[in-house]
Parts: sequence; structure tokens; C-alpha cells
Amino acid sequence: MWKQLRRVLIYAISAVLALSVLFTIIVAQNPTFILPYAAKEPDNVEAVLRQLVETRQRGGDVEAFAQTHNLYVKEGMVRVVIELQAEDAAVPDGYGVRVEARQGRFVQAMVPVDEIVPLSASSQVEYISVPKEPVAYS
Repeated sequence: MWKQLRRVLIYAISAVLALSVLFTIIVAQNPTFILPYAAKEPDNVEAVLRQLVETRQRGGDVEAFAQTHNLYVKEGMVRVVIELQAEDAAVPDGYGVRVEARQGRFVQAMVPVDEIVPLSASSQVEYISVPKEPVAYS
């Protein structure tokens, strides 16, 4: 009797271990399998701006990060270029955007660091990047 019980326990433990490994593999390949509404990193925000937002969220030194990465940050706002979906698209309201200049679909603006990701989710926004320095060709 004890041999049979021992055999059943070994099979049960083996099955549980196999299922847990299988479950781990499935979740590792697709985390939204378990958390379908898990926050995803926006793919329409330049990486250095995503890192700036993460620095702010972790309570890091935003000013030091900005200086290291040559970003213009003042009073909690960062200078960005917002690429809109269309030339006649309006700059989305409600994100604290201060427009500095506009050329067609491209808007240079100061945006609160905490509003970069929410702004990127707006249907009017194609991409958010840092301003590029002009290069003179000779």
C-alpha cells in the first residue's frame, strides 16, 4: 500500500513540476497572457525620452540624466519634437504642451516629463523625439 501511495505522490509531484515549467515558458514568451492590460513601453517615443521618464518615476535625478544625454529640461519640462499624424492635426490638449515652433507635422514644444507617455498615446501623435542639432555640410 505504501509503495502505491509513494508512486502516486511521485507522479503527482512530477506532473505539478512539469505544468509549472510549461506555464513559466508560456508566460515568459507572452506576459500579456496573464496581465493583458500590463503597461507596455510605448514604441512611438524615442528611447532616451523613455529613459528620462523612467528616471523620473524611480525618483532619480532628472537634471543629471538630462545633462548627461544632452536634453533640455527646465522646471520639470523637456524640449521635444512631436510628429503629428497630419499637417493640419491639432496639438493634443490636456498634456501641458507649450508649443515653441511648428513646421507642418513637426512641433517643437516643452512637455512635462510625466506627460510624455500619455501624450504619445494620443491618436494625433505619430512619434515623440528629442530635437536634432543641424549639421553643416561642406
